Amino acid sequence: IAVIEDLSPLVVAALHRFLLAVLYRALEGPTDIEQAKAWFKSGWPDEKITAYLEKWRPRFWLFDEQYPFGQIPEFNPKAWRAWTVLAAEHNADNAKVLFDHVDVENPDDISEAVAVRWLLATQTFSVSAGKSELSHTGTAPSATAALTLPLGANLQDTLSFSLIPQNREVWVADLPLWERTPESLASLKNGVERPISGFTDRYTWRTRSIRLAPNDSDRIEKLAFASGVENASKDAVDPMLAYRIDEKKGKLPIQFRERGLWRDFDSLLPDDARLAPGVIEHATALTRLSRERFPRSVMVLGQANNKAKIEYWRMERFIL
Repeated sequence: IAVIEDLSPLVVAALHRFLLAVLYRALEGPTDIEQAKAWFKSGWPDEKITAYLEKWRPRFWLFDEQYPFGQIPEFNPKAWRAWTVLAAEHNADNAKVLFDHVDVENPDDISEAVAVRWLLATQTFSVSAGKSELSHTGTAPSATAALTLPLGANLQDTLSFSLIPQNREVWVADLPLWERTPESLASLKNGVERPISGFTDRYTWRTRSIRLAPNDSDRIEKLAFASGVENASKDAVDPMLAYRIDEKKGKLPIQFRERGLWRDFDSLLPDDARLAPGVIEHATALTRLSRERFPRSVMVLGQANNKAKIEYWRMERFIL
């Protein structure tokens, strides 16, 4: 597989983060740079990935009664929402964008594949927005920052560049969405708040409580949609982000500006300040003795917002 592509930059970013979460759990590592270098040279142990996916296979069904993938099974809302609330491209079902011609009163339906891609993107990029049937929670971790992905000659190299070593003790508690028991509706109504436990948890954070409602053809017309889990780790570093130092607020992530990221391109380059994205520093370390596999380019993806309003979403690519 060469690359992951989608019409939405937000989906592309979310899918990479989802696959990285799968790899962290399946490989139980890397736990240090030497293990990461060994896998980069010889390839991942396929049998561990296969065994992990087989073990957790039941948790990846969209319409399972007990563990529907990425959803709250007992969530029966007061009012069902149109599927358009999932996608920034279609904005909310109560605030239309100029060139979005989907009729929210009769929006037709979407396939399971489209629904789950947007479900992942929604959990990654939702911003704080007004009232909620459940206890109000804020913006997704890193939702308004510029996410960085160094790109290799194929998808395996690309994912390897972002598979940063993590301490084994951290890994034990660093559970993804599908390995956790879904939060109860009662707890979500009262408000659930906890710190991020690691990269896997961060990449699969339940920002919104969702339940898809399939029609007779197993396509999605409507869904339940409300706030999810509040992030208590406001200052935790995301390895895909570049940072800057603000005199008053301290370390802040680099965000998209209207004229593009090229003005802040130097923020992507490692230096002594250690503010560059961890994924680029890791890619540099992996390829120090394999220069021919150094990232061919870097892709930066994300969105810009004004409070709860999304102003634009963007993908930019640079030769690294």
